[in-house]
Amino acid sequence: MLQTQIGAVTAVHGIPGIGKSMLAFAYAWGYGFRYPGGRFLISAANSTDLAAEVIRLAEPKGVPLSDHERMQTDVALAKVKAAFETGPPTLLVIDNVDDPALLSPAARERALPKGNHIHVLVTTRVSPQDLPRIRCLALEALQTDEALALLHGFRPIADSPQDDEWKAARDIVHRLGGHALAIEVVAVYVREN
Repeated sequence: MLQTQIGAVTAVHGIPGIGKSMLAFAYAWGYGFRYPGGRFLISAANSTDLAAEVIRLAEPKGVPLSDHERMQTDVALAKVKAAFETGPPTLLVIDNVDDPALLSPAARERALPKGNHIHVLVTTRVSPQDLPRIRCLALEALQTDEALALLHGFRPIADSPQDDEWKAARDIVHRLGGHALAIEVVAVYVREN
């Protein structure tokens, strides 16, 4: 996010359970100091209207909306967007986008606040080909050494290829295909048992 153009929309894509949301949340936590305007989560699973999701940020952003304004989508959306656009740097995390239409250029133009101080981080399973003009970063399976390090972080294992625990750990990593969430679940189980 920080190495791309300011105000860019960046998407992290990959298979389910690979750690896209966890990575986005870790970024939001670790770089929170760069976003004095706040960090806001939009849960986009099964959502079909990005504008409605942005309007839902009114209360957390501190934007008062009357019942009359809430009934007029364009009025409510304009008021919420204006609060973001005139405020300090802000991060919007749009998590679990499963409908590429939600991030179409037209949907983004209509719904997302504009400004170089607004960063948008998306997590999705959608293919990058279906996300025009969005920088996509693939989150792939862990390499063997990375997966072993994850296991080791929960319960130290011997680092000798002749050791049975080392062989078992390597077998676990291979059987799970480097899938981070699955390895973490096994690592917690091994640590506890």
